[in-house]
Amino acid sequence: MSTRLTVLEFLVDPLPTGKTNLVRRSLYGTWPNFLSDSGVWPNYSQSVATYTIIRYYTPTESGVHTLQATCDNSFKWSITGGTFTGQQVLSGNWWGNIFSTSQTFVAGTRYKFTWQVTNAGGPAGFAATVTAPAGGNNYNLANNLTVQAAAEGRYQATLPVDASITAHIWGGGGGGGGNDAFSRGGRGSPGLYNTLSFTASAGDTLEVAVGSRGSGGRGDLRGGPPGGVGGDSRTNIDSNSTLSPNGGKGGRAGLGGASGAGGGGGGASVVLLNGTPILIAGGGGGGGGAGLFGRLLVSQPVHPDATIDNNAIGRTPTDYRGENGQDKSGDGGGGGAGGGGYPGGEGGGTVVGDRNGYAGETGGNLPANSASTGVGTLYYKSGFAGGGSSGGGNGQDGRIILEIEPVGILSTKVSGEWKQVPEIFVKVSGAWKTVSEAQIKVDGSWRKVEDSGRGDIELPIASGNYGTVVRSYSS
Repeated sequence: MSTRLTVLEFLVDPLPTGKTNLVRRSLYGTWPNFLSDSGVWPNYSQSVATYTIIRYYTPTESGVHTLQATCDNSFKWSITGGTFTGQQVLSGNWWGNIFSTSQTFVAGTRYKFTWQVTNAGGPAGFAATVTAPAGGNNYNLANNLTVQAAAEGRYQATLPVDASITAHIWGGGGGGGGNDAFSRGGRGSPGLYNTLSFTASAGDTLEVAVGSRGSGGRGDLRGGPPGGVGGDSRTNIDSNSTLSPNGGKGGRAGLGGASGAGGGGGGASVVLLNGTPILIAGGGGGGGGAGLFGRLLVSQPVHPDATIDNNAIGRTPTDYRGENGQDKSGDGGGGGAGGGGYPGGEGGGTVVGDRNGYAGETGGNLPANSASTGVGTLYYKSGFAGGGSSGGGNGQDGRIILEIEPVGILSTKVSGEWKQVPEIFVKVSGAWKTVSEAQIKVDGSWRKVEDSGRGDIELPIASGNYGTVVRSYSS
């Protein structure tokens, strides 16, 4: 038997709760009425695409329910929950037919519906309904357009075992500052990387929040275009709003011309154990907005580019929130926002005249490890935590990796599956005695068996209200 290492990857879903990720679709005269009346499709889609749509259904009445669905062009419908385990119940590959089947459900049981839908070109639409027995509650996907997610917007689980955990986390990148006609806005800073190894006990609450990106500031527009929106993170730690490591909002460009607004700060990524933050990676600062003439002098320190070297690491934290960038009066660029962190970064200011705004500061780390993007580390992956480009580019979302290794657990394989061994007995003088400790002989010395292996750590899948999702694999 050998130890199994479970690795969980937490990302940011582009469709947080409260946001509509499906929109109604109809094509009367071509599609059948069922599809035209109940058709939906992701509102961020291309016409040629495959999507997985997940929703939950809890019937109020037991009995045989009728399932109907159709898709332009094809779909597969599977159900998990109750007595079902990934059961595919319905599929079809022509929008002109309404595909139907029956399924027995138990009242009060929560069932997970998973639809894989594909459109090969042209009109795109998918419809799915459940008709309950008389008096029961029906289900129509067209009436459930928004993402279903866990309350309070974070991933949280109770550990089933004692475990040794190593976390690798990246904060969200800051947004870039908007351009002026002849001057570029500042670049946003990447989010910081941080790592920590720690132990946890069975029954402990493990929680993560992935910092999302800061948005870029708008530019080269009259009327004072707004600054970029800050990235989200875990809010109100210990019911305190100042302990919300979100990124700040970029400063507005001046009302008197057509300058650039500041970029939003990235949200920090956070790992909490029993409600206490033990690891934070600061979000990137937002780039400063551009003014027509850039800097006053080359030697003057008006830096529109945000960098990880300009960060809040090591300061005494009083506020985890990234500070907003300063709005510009008159004409000129707005200040970049600070990234969330421990503490949150300061927002960038503005200068007199039609000049660039200052960049925002990147948030701090907990523990206060040196500023790094994590390039070259085991789990580094391009496409995450980067800063937004000058001219209003959005930053990139953060990322969290957890390595979870069980400690002090015995397992054995039964019918091809790992099963935990809760107790071991040995017969002494005709009586069964509980084995309290196991030892093996190594090089002539007895050593305590600390870990004899087990299967994967099973934690519930959940989504946060800004879209944290989780995937897992084992080695």
